[in-house]
Amino acid sequence: AMSALTLLGNPTHATAVEALLEAEVPRVRKAARDLLVKWQLVEGATTHRGKVALDDILAMMIESDADDLVLLADRQPYIKKRGKMEPLAGFRSIRDDVLRSMLEPYLSPVQLSEFECGKDVDLSATHKGLGARFRVNLFEQSSGVGAVFRVVRNDALLLFLENLGLPPLVAELCKLKDGLVIVGGSTGSGKSTTLSAMVDTINRSSARHILTIEDPIETLHLSDRSLLTQREVGSHTPSFERALRAGMREDPDVILVGEMRDYETMSFAITAAETGHLVLATLHTSSAETSVTRLINSFPAGQQPQVRAMLAGSLRAVLCQNLLRRKGSEGRVVATEIMLNNDAVANLIRKGKEFQISSVLLSGQSGNMRSMDQELARLVREDAVEYDDAYARANDKSAFEILTGRAVAASARP
Repeated sequence: AMSALTLLGNPTHATAVEALLEAEVPRVRKAARDLLVKWQLVEGATTHRGKVALDDILAMMIESDADDLVLLADRQPYIKKRGKMEPLAGFRSIRDDVLRSMLEPYLSPVQLSEFECGKDVDLSATHKGLGARFRVNLFEQSSGVGAVFRVVRNDALLLFLENLGLPPLVAELCKLKDGLVIVGGSTGSGKSTTLSAMVDTINRSSARHILTIEDPIETLHLSDRSLLTQREVGSHTPSFERALRAGMREDPDVILVGEMRDYETMSFAITAAETGHLVLATLHTSSAETSVTRLINSFPAGQQPQVRAMLAGSLRAVLCQNLLRRKGSEGRVVATEIMLNNDAVANLIRKGKEFQISSVLLSGQSGNMRSMDQELARLVREDAVEYDDAYARANDKSAFEILTGRAVAASARP
């Protein structure tokens, strides 16, 4: 009976269900309580102005113009807004059983089974009332269940590269016919937004077959001049590696890999780039140098010379991003390091001297290349960001101080 009422979702029988809270059989008592929690009709299921559903919390998050919502059992909901954490006003702590019941409707049976087996789960969710999309991660932590919702900005204006503050060179990379383009950066640096804008640019400007493999799907693209196929890891395919293997037989011209996490995914991505596909992918790396190093070091030592040769020929560019608060306003500014795989860079990759890539970037501004420290220094000089924010993200603090003139000022002090 509890299972049937759960499927029907009709709280008019709440009185009969409440009577089962005192049932002799423990699993019946638990089923009754879980159902009443889902209906928000028992003590502890209230979090804000009485009864509230997860959709209401997400709506408040959107109204607050936040980027992330963090829900932890027995704690007040928190939001992250322009890089700063703050409690979501008006909400109290949410009990573990209540939070679980709020999250379960968003999970597929497979995802629910994985979560119950102790696995972290990544998924996408949609607020039907607001039409907002979220990237979600569910996990267990010290006080119980936890979940982080990240807003996926579906504003069409954000899909235009020129509106993101990215250099014009990024649009030129969208015209490439083959090769590997990597977008690096830390969590929350805008990698996914950049890739979505690149896919949209290709979609609007050329007639190609674009295959995206994401975990989860964030931006839903409609086919324009190109044909778009979007696959989600966990829902449409078990892994990036399986999707890439199958993708080689699905006649794509452009392949977007949401994240290169392991050796198998990196191997297929490099192979696809070498065999005539344009591959766009992300890495959690802070610089072009570390991006190349991480790719190569992911392979067994015996394969690395061959990988170096393949990467030297197929890599087209590495972009690494940082998002900083705009000085004097609530906006954000993107800082982008750019490495193009010219003859000098390719030679360093072949010879295992990728540690010298930063030197090439420092001397390569005439070729549209620039280091992260140069870009951060430029933003400081233009008074676009605070010096301390830029300094915290600089890869070489001493070089950054020289580029901004602070090192000279410091040495001149008595």
